[in-house]
Amino acid sequence: MKRTRRSTSNVSDHSDVPSKAAKLGESKATVSDPASASCSNDDVQDKQVCFIDRLPDHLVVRIFQELELLKDIATLLPQVCKRWQLLASHENLWKDVHLSYESHMSESQKKMFFKCLQMAPKLSSITFELEYRDGPDFAQRIIKKCPSEVMALHFIYDNLPPAALFCLLKKYKNCLEKLMITDTYTPYVDEDVKRIWKEILNLTKLKHLVVDGAALFYHKATFRRAAPCWKTWQILDVKDCSYENMNTVQKLISVHPNWIEVYLSTTTSSIFRGEVKALSKCTSLETIQVPFCKEFKLLEKCERLDSIIVDCVDETSSEVSNVLPVLAQNNVFPLLKTVKIIGGGSLYAPLLMALVKGRPKISLLNLVSCDIKSEELLDVLENTPSLKTLYFHEMSAQCVSAVANGASNNVLSNLEKLSLFECYCDEGSKLCVKVLAKELEQHQKIKVTIESIVCSCKP
Repeated sequence: MKRTRRSTSNVSDHSDVPSKAAKLGESKATVSDPASASCSNDDVQDKQVCFIDRLPDHLVVRIFQELELLKDIATLLPQVCKRWQLLASHENLWKDVHLSYESHMSESQKKMFFKCLQMAPKLSSITFELEYRDGPDFAQRIIKKCPSEVMALHFIYDNLPPAALFCLLKKYKNCLEKLMITDTYTPYVDEDVKRIWKEILNLTKLKHLVVDGAALFYHKATFRRAAPCWKTWQILDVKDCSYENMNTVQKLISVHPNWIEVYLSTTTSSIFRGEVKALSKCTSLETIQVPFCKEFKLLEKCERLDSIIVDCVDETSSEVSNVLPVLAQNNVFPLLKTVKIIGGGSLYAPLLMALVKGRPKISLLNLVSCDIKSEELLDVLENTPSLKTLYFHEMSAQCVSAVANGASNNVLSNLEKLSLFECYCDEGSKLCVKVLAKELEQHQKIKVTIESIVCSCKP
C-alpha cells in the first residue's frame, strides 16, 4: 500500500515504514492562543496544541501527501482528531491513486481495499479482478462504498455475471474516461451483451476503450449514431481477437469515423480485412496497429498518421508485393515518425524499407521477431537519417552487429538509444549480443539497455 506520485501500487502492501510527515503530529508545544483549534481529544480541556494544528487545511493536506503508505492515510490519520479525519478524505490525497481488488487477496487486504474505497472521494483508477468466489452480491457491496468519481475502470471477469460492471458503468457515466474489459472465460448471454453496450454508449466522457478477450465483440451489437460517447471517444484497443464474426468491431469503427488511435491485435489477418477498410475512412487517425493484408494500401488516405504498428503473419506475406507500389510514393504518410513491425519472414524486409524510405521524420523504429538479414537492416538504417531510438525484441546478434557497423560508419549519427530485449547470440558467426552492446556503449554516444538476453557464449 505504498503511495507514490501519479501512481500507487496495490493496497495489499503492508509496509509499516514511518513517514517524516507523520512524525510532525507527535511534536507538541504549549501556546497562549486560546482561539486555536485543538488537535487533541475532546476530553482534553487544557490550552495545548501542536504546531501543525496552526496550519491551514491546504498545507496540512500537502504534508499528508508526503505519506508513502495508503495504510497510514486510511487508518492512522482518522484516529488523531476530527479535523484529521476530515482531511484524510481530501480529494488531493486520492485523485492520483490506483486501487486494485483481486479475489485471492487475504481478508485483511480486502478489508483495507474497502476502507480506502470508502474514504476516497475521487480515484484515478480501480481494477477489479473478479471470480466466481466473489459471488453475485459483490456488486451491491462495492456500489455502496465506491467514490463519487473515478477516471478509469478495469474489469477482469472469470465465470461471473457482469452485475458489478452494470452498476459501476451506470454510476460513473458522467466521469469515466477509460474503460478496460477483460472477459476471458466469461459466457455472456445476449441480454448481458446488449446491456453492457447500452451502458458503454451512455458514457459521456469516455475517451479510451480496451476490450481484451473480445467476447463482447463476438455477439452482434447495435450502435446508435447519436450516442453521447461519439463526442469524446478517441482510442479503441481490441486485443486477442480470433473469432470469425467481427462485424461488431467494423460497425464500431464505421459509426464513429473520428478515432485518433486504433489498435487491432490478432493472429489471423483475414479477421480484420473489413476493419482495415473501415479505418481508411478515419482521416483523423494518428496511430494504428493492424495486421498486414492487401487492404493496408487503403490507409494512404490517413494523412495524419505518425505511428504505424504492423502485425506481420506468414499467411499474408504473398500480398506484400501488391502494397509496395502504394507505399513507395513519398506523399503517403508524410508525417510518419514511428514504425513498429511485429513478426514476419524475410519477405517483409521490402515492406519495412517501403515504410521508411523517403520519410525523413522517422525517429523511432521498433522491430519484434523480424527475420531480416544484417545487410537489409543496414540498408533500412541508411534511409532513416533522423533515427533517435531503436528497439529490438527477439532479434539476432547479426542485427545488433548491423547497428554497430552503421554507427561506426556515421550512418546513425543521430541515434541516442538502443534497447535490446530477449535478443539472442549467433553461435554460427560467433557474435555475442552483450559484447556488441558493450562496444557500442563504449565507442559511440549511444545509451544501450539490455534485458533478458539469451546468451550461451563463453567469456
